[in-house]
Amino acid sequence: PVPIRRREGRYRGDSAPPPNPLNAVAVVIGYAESIAPSGDPGTRSDSERTNAVTLARWARNRRIAQNGNLVFLLTLHAADLSPYLQESASEIVTIRVPFPTERERTTFFERRIPTIRGATLRDGVGIADLARASAGLPLRTIEHIARLAAIRKQPIDVDGVWARKQE
Repeated sequence: PVPIRRREGRYRGDSAPPPNPLNAVAVVIGYAESIAPSGDPGTRSDSERTNAVTLARWARNRRIAQNGNLVFLLTLHAADLSPYLQESASEIVTIRVPFPTERERTTFFERRIPTIRGATLRDGVGIADLARASAGLPLRTIEHIARLAAIRKQPIDVDGVWARKQE
């Protein structure tokens, strides 16, 4: 988290100058549950426990925050992350990103499918059918379904969407 400026241009609780945004770094860790998974600490590997402790230390490190650096841990479900991360540092904030609405999924299918080389819809399957079937999936997964169908030279259909949802 980046400290909040006061009117005088200083940071709350700190007399240091504001961070230089050119020196700030954002680290994005996808599938964070694979390096710091939830579960009983006794059943996790040494590296998984070390990863959870390291990430929690980063969250509490004032120097990281003062420099304007950010660390994003991406996961589909916060419960899949080590509970140590959620319990040990108040600086760790969960940002919930809602799944796309049916309208957003429809727009995504309308605009994105034509840009994927080889992606086609099965005869008789409309974009509205796919938008309804893909409820509860992030757009990244929907795009993956379309790309995989194109690679396999298969049309996109509702069965393929349902199969992915069952994985």
